[in-house]
Amino acid sequence: MSNSMLAMPAPRRLALSASRQLERWAMQAQHRDQQRREAMAYEQALEARAQHRLDALARNLLR
Repeated sequence: MSNSMLAMPAPRRLALSASRQLERWAMQAQHRDQQRREAMAYEQALEARAQHRLDALARNLLR
C-alpha cells in the first residue's frame, strides 16, 4: 500500500479499494467480450478464405 493510501481514513481506503476492484471486474468482462468478438471474426475469416479457395477451384474446373 502506498503512503498516500495509508494517509487516507480507513473507510476511504476501503471505498477506493472496492472501486478499483469493480473497475478491474468490469474491464475483465469487456476483455472477454473483445476476445470473443475477435475469435468470431477470425473464424469468419477462415471460413471466407476456405470458401474463396473452393470458388476458385470450381471456376478452374469449369474452364
